[in-house]
Amino acid sequence: MAKLKYSKTLYKLRRLPELPDWYRYLQIFIGVIIAVALLVSLIMPSEKKNIIIASNAELNSNTSNDTYTPTPLDGNGSTEDNSGTSTTTIETLAGENIVVATSKVELAKNVALARYTGVWDKVSFGQSDSINNDPTGLKPKIGKIYILDSTSSNISFLIVVIKNPETNSDLGIQNTINLTLENGNWVFNPNSNAGL
Repeated sequence: MAKLKYSKTLYKLRRLPELPDWYRYLQIFIGVIIAVALLVSLIMPSEKKNIIIASNAELNSNTSNDTYTPTPLDGNGSTEDNSGTSTTTIETLAGENIVVATSKVELAKNVALARYTGVWDKVSFGQSDSINNDPTGLKPKIGKIYILDSTSSNISFLIVVIKNPETNSDLGIQNTINLTLENGNWVFNPNSNAGL
C-alpha cells in the first residue's frame, strides 16, 4: 500500500500543468523576437562619436560630471595645395577625412569664438548682415572640429568650444556653424544659423 502511495506522489510531481495550445506559439514568437534583436545588435555599427552637449544649467556651473579633453586644431594638419591655397584636413562625424580651405576653417572658428566673446571683428558677414560687438570678457578656446556637410556653395561645421577654460576646462559645448559662398567669398550669415 505504501508503495502505491509513493508512485502516485511521483506521478503528480512529474506531471506538467496543462497549458493552452497558444502558449507554445507564444514561446516560439518570443524566441524569434529575441533572435532578431540579437542579430540586429550584432550587425549595426556601434562606433559613435562621443561629443558633450552642455545645457544652460551646465554652462553656469563650475563642476561637471562630463569630461572632454580638447584637441586644438590650431596648426595641425595644415598643408598647401597646388594653387597656393592653404588647406586643412577635417574629420566628419562618420570618421572620414575631408580637405578644406584653411580660410573656411578659420572663419568658422572665429564665428564660434565670437558667440562667447561677443567680439565679431574677425568675422566676414554676408551682404547687409552684421552683429554688434558686445564683449563678454570670456576667453573661450576651440576644441574639436568636425564637418557636417559640404557643397560648392555651403559648408557646415560642428565646433566644440570650451566656453571658460579658466573655471571649467573639461566642458565642451557644440556649435553648428554654417558658411555660405557669396560673390566668391565665404561668409557667415546669422539668419542661416538661427536656432542652432
